[in-house]
Amino acid sequence: MWLRLCGCGARWAVNVFLFIGCWFMVDYRFRVERIARLYLTVLFYAVPLTILGLVLGNPTTKDVLRGFVPFCGRPLWFFSAYISLALVAPWLKSAFKLRRKSLGVLVALLTVIIPVICTLPNPQMCYVVDVCYFFYAFILVGFLKPLLSSSGKYKYHALIAGIALYVMLVVLQRKGSPLVQEWAVQCLADFKTLPNLVSALLVFYFFVHLNIGSVRWINYVASSVFAVYVIHSTPAFSGFLWNDIFQTRIWMASDLYPMYTAGVVAVVYLSGLLLEIPRRMLVGKWLLSLAPIQRAFRIVDDAYANWTGDVVNLEMKSTTSKT
Repeated sequence: MWLRLCGCGARWAVNVFLFIGCWFMVDYRFRVERIARLYLTVLFYAVPLTILGLVLGNPTTKDVLRGFVPFCGRPLWFFSAYISLALVAPWLKSAFKLRRKSLGVLVALLTVIIPVICTLPNPQMCYVVDVCYFFYAFILVGFLKPLLSSSGKYKYHALIAGIALYVMLVVLQRKGSPLVQEWAVQCLADFKTLPNLVSALLVFYFFVHLNIGSVRWINYVASSVFAVYVIHSTPAFSGFLWNDIFQTRIWMASDLYPMYTAGVVAVVYLSGLLLEIPRRMLVGKWLLSLAPIQRAFRIVDDAYANWTGDVVNLEMKSTTSKT
């Protein structure tokens, strides 16, 4: 149960992380610099780690190619789908021009087409399905944002309900009938399933109204999540990291495995935080600040604005007032 609780918790967290990104993206004007920063983060880690994996490990040719072309392949699937969403988001904002009821019908229809179908047996796992779900999540968050922003009265109820739903799935995959167990495992392992979506959305609602102000170290740790994701998911390096360095398979039989898991997570995350210091100085404070690159960004941003009619805000108030 510990393996399922921790292992699938990462899949559940995908939705929370995605909702956070969509929450801000629905209001922001398209800026190619944001995409460049994400892509350079991937290149900064994926290419050196792939070379390191070649020297120390025994990666396949396919894994090596995925390291040098990191937008291909499911090991870095979140990056591929998120970049695709950022590129298409200005066009997706057209949905928010619909009347409130019409937008609600669209969201309900997309919910049936994507999360509900993904909850059925034998779901499809590929880039197209992932990116379609990301598009759906963007429209869903844009639709719910006025409602989620209005009141945090039930935030603790939502947190408890979201965690309870997740724990219920973990229990079902151990205690239910074979058919129920199989379904529960699918819901835990696939972030696109409806129970996974609902559980994450409830927890996300709690965090929307968790007012802790602006804490510098929390912002730094949170902003490094993407880098840590790339570090531990680079195809040519991940096997060496888990099997040779941390030897996780050996520790699975130990009674200390839960404590060991927590320690490994802490070490990997801390390593990512330390590696982010030189990367941010090199990429963020020097490379992307160069005048030619900034001019190129402005040209692309202006072209995108002309192509898409992208605006700074969704004008939520006018959208909410429509009936």
